[in-house]
Amino acid sequence: MKYFSTDSQMDIVNSAVVKASMSTSFDSVNQHPEGLFRYKVTKFLGKRKEIYGNYPIGFLYWGLSEYVLMHNETNLILRMDKKITGIFREDGSLKYKISVIDQVPIGCCFINMYKLTFDDKYEIAAHYIANYLLGRFKTDRILYRCHSNVQLVDTLGMVVPFLCMYSELVGDEKYYNIARNVYDEFLTHANTSTGFPVHGYDITTGIHLGSSNWGRGLGWYLLAKAYLGDKNNSINSLLSSITYVQFPFQGYSIVDSSVALLCELYKVLIYSDYTPNFSQLHSFIRQDGLIDFCTGDTCGFNDYASYYGLGGLANGLYLLLLSKSNV
Repeated sequence: MKYFSTDSQMDIVNSAVVKASMSTSFDSVNQHPEGLFRYKVTKFLGKRKEIYGNYPIGFLYWGLSEYVLMHNETNLILRMDKKITGIFREDGSLKYKISVIDQVPIGCCFINMYKLTFDDKYEIAAHYIANYLLGRFKTDRILYRCHSNVQLVDTLGMVVPFLCMYSELVGDEKYYNIARNVYDEFLTHANTSTGFPVHGYDITTGIHLGSSNWGRGLGWYLLAKAYLGDKNNSINSLLSSITYVQFPFQGYSIVDSSVALLCELYKVLIYSDYTPNFSQLHSFIRQDGLIDFCTGDTCGFNDYASYYGLGGLANGLYLLLLSKSNV
């Protein structure tokens, strides 16, 4: 498979990414044998369940909606509306139930689509997700999983951006305050002296769990930090020197496009004058518009993926980055 190079024309690369993101079915796009085989085995054993509207698709649709919002062209709006209309019933309600926070990021797409179309179904869907999070906050302070005794940094990336965007949409600070509370509580228990978050912690003992230099975990934290407008600079000097690998500052770690995209997105959101070096990101992108070198899901604390996967996450993050950049 051929990839773009650092001297590839940006408009050609972007066009390929948008085309792939708009047209590709990402449900079964993982074409890497090790990752696909492992997924099939865990699914067969019942250790991994299908989640409708899971976060890779959620980020893909969010990124696409940001791109459409940026261009605000009728043709793009109609294509986006058609692409996601299948997840709604005829009465405008979602076809599926929100049961885990991994399903929350798609709500950012619903908010953007409501701004573009003023179609009630998008506002109702966003309200449904917001109510789910409100109930979870009252029940368990929005732990990563219900009835759990651990909190994960993933929670920050899944729920904080949506809560901030929804708070602005409806003009109710309650949702922003929930986002801030979830963020602050995590930092109280899971931050380190360097500013890097650990993967998670046990809410009973306070013991730190998992890696303290997991790149995507850092990215989830940075995404929340940016949407909350937290400009505390304790971590920024380290960000200027990390390499975009699965485990930063670890010499034997594999490159990870999701780490690169999340860290660059943070810089764009925090610094209004920052422009990413997109040419350096082009080497992650196949000429069919799919973004590669995104590490697969973790199986648990200290059990991280050793394979790459293709899917909506990296494509969505690239479109988010593109839409928020001054290019």
